[in-house]
Amino acid sequence: MSFLKAKVLRFNEISDKDATPSPADYNLHLKCNSSGGTIPKSGRFVDQNPASSEISFVSNSNGQQITTPNPPKVIRHPLSRKPKPEILFQSTDDEVLKEKIVECTNKDLYIKELTEKIDEMKQELNCLKNKISQLVQDKNVLESTIEQQIKYKNKHEIVTGKLIEMTEILEQMKINNTTIKTENETNLINLLNNMETLKTLLNNLKKVQKNELENIVTEMKEFHQKEIQQLESDMLKTVSNMHNLIDEEKTNAEVRLNECKKMKEKEISNLKVKYQLLHDDFEAKVKQLSENHKEASILSEILMKEKCEDIERGWKIKLEEIEAKAEASLRDYQSIVESNAIDNEIEKNKLLSDLTQQKKELELMQNINQKIKIDFELLQIEYKNLCAELSKIIIELNNTREEHSKEIQERDITVNQALHDKHLYELTIQKTHKTIDALKKRLMKSDHDVEQLKAELEPTEESKLEVEGKCNRLVDELEIVTSLYDVIEEKHELAVKEAERRILDVEEKLLCKVNFFKEQADEKIKETLENYEKTKKELNTVTDHLYKQEAINTKAQECLAISQSEIERLELLANEYSSKILTLESSCSDLEEQLISTKLQNAVIDENSTLKTVIELMQASENDLLNQLNDLKQQLKKTDVGLPNHNLNEMAQKLELLETENVKLRKTIQQQDGLIGPFRSCLQDYEKEYTMLLSEKENAEKEAKEIALKYAEILGHQNHKQKIKYMVDLKSQNIKLTDDKKQLEHKIRVQARLIEKLKTEKTTPKKKSQKNKENVGNASLNSSRVDSPGRLRRLN
Repeated sequence: MSFLKAKVLRFNEISDKDATPSPADYNLHLKCNSSGGTIPKSGRFVDQNPASSEISFVSNSNGQQITTPNPPKVIRHPLSRKPKPEILFQSTDDEVLKEKIVECTNKDLYIKELTEKIDEMKQELNCLKNKISQLVQDKNVLESTIEQQIKYKNKHEIVTGKLIEMTEILEQMKINNTTIKTENETNLINLLNNMETLKTLLNNLKKVQKNELENIVTEMKEFHQKEIQQLESDMLKTVSNMHNLIDEEKTNAEVRLNECKKMKEKEISNLKVKYQLLHDDFEAKVKQLSENHKEASILSEILMKEKCEDIERGWKIKLEEIEAKAEASLRDYQSIVESNAIDNEIEKNKLLSDLTQQKKELELMQNINQKIKIDFELLQIEYKNLCAELSKIIIELNNTREEHSKEIQERDITVNQALHDKHLYELTIQKTHKTIDALKKRLMKSDHDVEQLKAELEPTEESKLEVEGKCNRLVDELEIVTSLYDVIEEKHELAVKEAERRILDVEEKLLCKVNFFKEQADEKIKETLENYEKTKKELNTVTDHLYKQEAINTKAQECLAISQSEIERLELLANEYSSKILTLESSCSDLEEQLISTKLQNAVIDENSTLKTVIELMQASENDLLNQLNDLKQQLKKTDVGLPNHNLNEMAQKLELLETENVKLRKTIQQQDGLIGPFRSCLQDYEKEYTMLLSEKENAEKEAKEIALKYAEILGHQNHKQKIKYMVDLKSQNIKLTDDKKQLEHKIRVQARLIEKLKTEKTTPKKKSQKNKENVGNASLNSSRVDSPGRLRRLN
């Protein structure tokens, strides 16, 4: 039997003692302190040097590999991600311009249609009966407008229903937000409880972690330095990307400004040309109408004078003939019958009375004709007033329609934005659930690996208890390192509290904004109801005017019947009055054309003013955005901050103290380095568990922050200007955090230099180890002492 086999048999025969603690005492889920066992003095220091080799040999012979838990994925902070480029000028401006161009073309077509209608009206205005039919058509148009307003009323009711639904959806969102808040609070309470458990575990592990904590601290600091370097590289990349995006947006904005200016100039030139053409046409028409009116008035006066003279001549001739007949009859009958003279005189008196009666009848007819003229003029005035009122009512209805259509579009946009934010919120919740499931699976795997490691660590517990008494001497060094670690933890806790306070302030601000928007919505609803009541009143007034107009039409028909009966009696005078009526109708048509032309000119002027205001608003918004971009660039340039120097002096003093203490402790370290070697794998496992718990804590905090940010995004920032202000605030916060980060990095670097100096001065067990008969030519034993099997070998 060889020496090695005999040694293996001897150590396998050793039975486990009840004095050693079980590995369950170091389980994170169990909250029980490890109780140290009592071992007799005779069995404490038996074969110290070969024990580690035999135990490692046994562990290798069993063939069990240690599977360490996979490290969690580093979740980047939401501020370090690349922000999406904000589209400053959306395609809505081009669409609005296109719609306005289409409206201009439609208005041109509408003007052509109106000119055609005016020509038709000239032909229809030859007779009074056609005027009555025209009024009937206007009545039908008003009925159609009433039907359209009824449809608008129905649409308004639909919109009110949608508003009620939106309020219900907002209430549901509030309830969901409250539930999420409660869940977050419970998660935070659980995290605090976990922190307390971790503190208890740390107090227990202080007795075990002695010289190995220095190695752990160095590894942790290297890991943190790598992460910080990665973050710095990511920040530089994001800053460069932001600069590139800002430059691209500037170029795009300049191109769009030039295009808008060109389009504006083209439209203004086209409108000027159209306006000049319309102005020239209307001036020519007005001149022609004035000349025609003067000629018609002169001709009508001449004709009236001629006809009056003809009538007077006819009556004079008749009177002369009657007088001649009377004189002849008197001369003839005076000689024959004197008795009949009295009869002739009586007949003469009758004829004179007939003549006087006919003259009176002529005067009465003239008075009646004058009354008819006055009534006709009154009817024309009433007709013009009614046309003006109808045009005003139509303009007001069109304005109300446009306002309500704009409000409906704005409400649709807000609804779509709310749905989009809801969808994003659901996606974030699904992602958080997936991450929680993945963490659960990893914890299950890590528990299985911990059980395997505990099974392997049972034979090392005996030697661990022997070292516990000697490890108390190195507590002074651990206290120095733990004090520095506690300072860092306190700063981290303060930063977390400040972040929570800021989140609460943001929540309060967002709730105030929500209430403000609710009040605005209620005010808009009240305004729409008031407008609706006004339209109702206007419709009632229009109906009253229609009824009055119908009564006037009936009266006019009666008057026309009377006038027709009188015109049949007076056929000679009818021709004269018909010519006058024709001239008056032509003058009326000319006046109507003038009114239509003036209305069209006013509409074109209003459209030009609206376009100018829209263009000015666009230019003002573009100037604001450019100013904000310049401010952001200036803030990015001011991020370079100098590091403090007073910390360097303090750290130098600490270095001198540590060097004096290290001279004293070198002797003790040289004696105890040989004993700590077999326990490195155990300490590394505990270190990994500790890092896993810290990473879980950080992930939970990051998830809570992400949920808070997404909650803020869902509640507010629907306006473009609010988004820009929010981005500016975030960037200012980012600058402050980068300053704090640089200060912490400086402190960490100083500490890393301290630890590296200590490492260079410290002696390792490899340097002290000597080549014995057992070590020479046995690579498996030597490798088992230093390297652990499986994935832990790489870490060592």
